[in-house]
Amino acid sequence: MNKKSLITMLVALCLVGAVGVGATLAYFTDQDSKNNTVVMGAVDITLNEATSDRMGTAGTWKEDETGLEFANVVPGEVVSKTVSVEVSDESQECYIRVKADFEWLNAETADAILPEVSVAEISDYKTNKWFYNEEDGYFYFKDVCDAGETYYLFDRVTIPVEWDNNVANQGFNINLVAEAIQAKYLEDGMIVKGDNDMITSWNLGNNQIQEYNTPAVEPIG
Repeated sequence: MNKKSLITMLVALCLVGAVGVGATLAYFTDQDSKNNTVVMGAVDITLNEATSDRMGTAGTWKEDETGLEFANVVPGEVVSKTVSVEVSDESQECYIRVKADFEWLNAETADAILPEVSVAEISDYKTNKWFYNEEDGYFYFKDVCDAGETYYLFDRVTIPVEWDNNVANQGFNINLVAEAIQAKYLEDGMIVKGDNDMITSWNLGNNQIQEYNTPAVEPIG
């Protein structure tokens, strides 16, 4: 074997060796995995009401504790009814609103002409924090609500002094429903704002919301 042939063979052997080493390295592999858990949060609110003689005539709880009752009220009287929405400690940030309907009970006289009333007209609510939308009957809180906080709507109801004998022995309900929706990642236009950046309505379409109902409060006669 001449020198040139020997060099050619050695180069070939080196190349084979290099390929062999390369093939061997290819088997040195590694693998790792992670199990990721995503826990969904929730929006959690409670609608509360209370009464105290510091704000006017105190009411009493019904026997089943489903609401407050006021008896023998007269025009011009102030009755104590504090309404608030509590956001739980575990809740996500949210927007809140309260639907407040005024409803006369069955009139004792068929020809009784009863006044049309909205809750906003007879309740002392915080106008700098809540906006009352006459079109849908909701009170809207002005901003995002935080977990662990309580937001007060109103603390008294004033019976209009203008009411006359047509309302004698009549009763009415104040029906309340509190609602909440998450504050983060909402689509544009779902929260509608007006003057002074106050929230004036929600445009939710078919989106679901958490709802909390409280039975009616019934001032009687």
